[in-house]
Amino acid sequence: MSPASLACPSPAGSYCRLSALAAEYDPISPANQRRLNHQAAARNGECILPEFEFEDFASARKDAERPGFDRAVKALLDGRIKTLYVAKLDRLSRRGTGHVGLLLDRLEQVGGRIVFGGDDLDSSEPGARQIIAILSEQARAESDAIKWRMEQWHASNRREGLWRKKRPYGYRAVDGKLQPDPREAAVVERILNRDGIDCPNAVKHDEAKAAGRRVRPLGTLGS
Repeated sequence: MSPASLACPSPAGSYCRLSALAAEYDPISPANQRRLNHQAAARNGECILPEFEFEDFASARKDAERPGFDRAVKALLDGRIKTLYVAKLDRLSRRGTGHVGLLLDRLEQVGGRIVFGGDDLDSSEPGARQIIAILSEQARAESDAIKWRMEQWHASNRREGLWRKKRPYGYRAVDGKLQPDPREAAVVERILNRDGIDCPNAVKHDEAKAAGRRVRPLGTLGS
């Protein structure tokens, strides 16, 4: 047993998840989540050891893989911690009552609990499950709303000919427009030439030529 474990007779866990919002606009950033979790643990006479700091930096999508979440749940079910601190319920799950309810059923069997500091909720207290169920469905609805807004934003950008997503290798985004990056584009062309792979422009050129349409000479990457 480590010295830290000896000094912490009641170790708990902390789970944080990155928000879909940019950090400068997000009042519940991972750093703030960690602070809130440690403060809540201290109020309850518990402490959070480094090995029980669980984090995920995936998006807020309901289907996103979350290895930190899986490790946190395993620590609870294995009895290595009795309490998992989460700043807000929507940081734990956006999959609705079914997902959260099943998790709480499993925790009840092993005597574990989840404390949501920002929501002032303890899953082990009487009556908490009804409130958790409502908040779980709100988090699911919020996830669907965020997804719809992002889809509309990307669709609007496409209509305006703007690129707002992560740039593909070989290009750089300048004022919302993709332009070939001189250094990376040269690397891509060398790879294509080495492996004998036609770039998308070449494929379109050949298809148009085969269809009998007039075509212009091929240029370099991105032309």
